[in-house]
Amino acid sequence: MAHPVLNLREKWCRWREDHLDRKIGGISLAEARNSRFQDLGAYPTMSAEYGAIEMMFDQFPLDENDVFVDVGCGFGRVISWLLLKKNPCRKYYGVELDPDVAEIAKKRFADYPQVSILSGNILDLLPQDGTVFWLYNPFDICVLDAFLSRLESGRETKAYVMYYCDYRAFALEGRRNWNRLLRGAWCCPTEKPLPWSIWLYQPDWNRCRPGQVLDCSSVRLRSDT
Repeated sequence: MAHPVLNLREKWCRWREDHLDRKIGGISLAEARNSRFQDLGAYPTMSAEYGAIEMMFDQFPLDENDVFVDVGCGFGRVISWLLLKKNPCRKYYGVELDPDVAEIAKKRFADYPQVSILSGNILDLLPQDGTVFWLYNPFDICVLDAFLSRLESGRETKAYVMYYCDYRAFALEGRRNWNRLLRGAWCCPTEKPLPWSIWLYQPDWNRCRPGQVLDCSSVRLRSDT
């Protein structure tokens, strides 16, 4: 039997998530869908918990110079949260492989011209002006490696990856020009802690070493030095 306090917390979290979901688009985003594209390395469509989203962006706030890209955006809960918080990003992209899910996301953001939902494979549709890329464990290690290579290709400016449920973060560890800036875990009421990390890619090889881990545990604002 579940502990009554945990059970109450879980109910409160579900109510809050449903309440926030309906503020943009008018529908709940709690539904999880198995992907029709497993042969392409895609994982099920799921929405990150608002508590986890809030924790990560508290540690790593965006600014008016950022272009945010949700890789495997699903129904768009992360972008919804940023809009609800009146985040100052110049533009928001959601890239979703499943056209049915992408169509739902497009309808939700129809009144927000700063949001573009792209339907298709991120390897073909990677926004070149993106500065911050959100991943909620959207695909397998082979696609993740291909995504990182695509992101790096021809890039002359730095980029950040916010990786929730970063079970394949080993793909970034030791990778040329990548450094982990922050890491933590979100404690769900009924699950074990879910790990997350934030990574910086710097095209200039002289500015970082492969596998270097920066101690930024006390940093709340991103440094652009």
